[in-house]
Amino acid sequence: MSRAGQPSPHHHITDEIAQMYRAARDPQLADFRSWALAHCRKWVDFHSASWVSGCMREGRPIFHEVYTEGLKPGYWDRFLSLADADPLGPRMFASPGDSFLTSTADFPPAMVEQWMKVYDVASAISGMAADPATGVFSVVCWHRDAAMPALTQSDRQLHQQLLPHWVECLNIHRLTAALRELDNFALPGHELALIDASGQLHFAQNRVMQLLAKEFGEAPSGVFPAALMLALRSNEAGFSGSQIVATRKLTALGLWFVRLREKSCLDTLTPRELEICSLLCKGMTVKSAARQISVAPSTVDNLRSLAYRKLGVRNRTELARVMATVV
Repeated sequence: MSRAGQPSPHHHITDEIAQMYRAARDPQLADFRSWALAHCRKWVDFHSASWVSGCMREGRPIFHEVYTEGLKPGYWDRFLSLADADPLGPRMFASPGDSFLTSTADFPPAMVEQWMKVYDVASAISGMAADPATGVFSVVCWHRDAAMPALTQSDRQLHQQLLPHWVECLNIHRLTAALRELDNFALPGHELALIDASGQLHFAQNRVMQLLAKEFGEAPSGVFPAALMLALRSNEAGFSGSQIVATRKLTALGLWFVRLREKSCLDTLTPRELEICSLLCKGMTVKSAARQISVAPSTVDNLRSLAYRKLGVRNRTELARVMATVV
């Protein structure tokens, strides 16, 4: 429902979506969720809202975090205690991307009395958006209390249009913040994922699951394979398999930021050969590289020749081109 005197938000939806993506990349924005909900109130009045994020695992939702506005403490805990009787949850998870308009008439009496009335929720619009490749999802809900007119089908249509963009922008916002925190951990040719210590995905770029499937077969949706997690926990250097390479870094929040890529010809080099190649790409001569690592120039020359054969390059220009693909 648009505010009096303003055009319908549907006329400006493209501009508003573009504004959302700009906000998601704004380094000054503390939390995209609070910004997005405040932005929505330009068009639709709601007295409270909730935004639940998580990841699907073996067909079941694993909830990572709950964000609420305008609701008394305990809202989500109370819902979870009654969730087995919830008729809306299965509908949303069966139809990701759809938004549902509900009222107290759509829920069992116990949920109405012990949850909706306690938190003054008389009508609501709820929807789930999910990344099918990774299983990462968000459920976003608008609520109105008994003193407000019920939400409408027009409000539901607007919610449904914006729903996938909210989730994508939230992931962009988190990724952007994580990259700033982790000193540009991203590298060309790599895919990035944020996981917890158990391997549960919090977000991931699209090709992450493809890379995991390439190495491990069909990767479990929403979770990193156990063999990869074991290697990442026990080896600070990361994981090197037959098809992929993965490294991790700890975030301030205690989550793991994982960088994955396909194996390349550079992975055939020994650590010393790779070190020599890195020094040569920085412009060092054979003699200066030898002094840098305290070996004879003939040793550097031999290692360079071995590396060139493995990489199929003939000179420094070709070497630099190959080195630039994987840092």
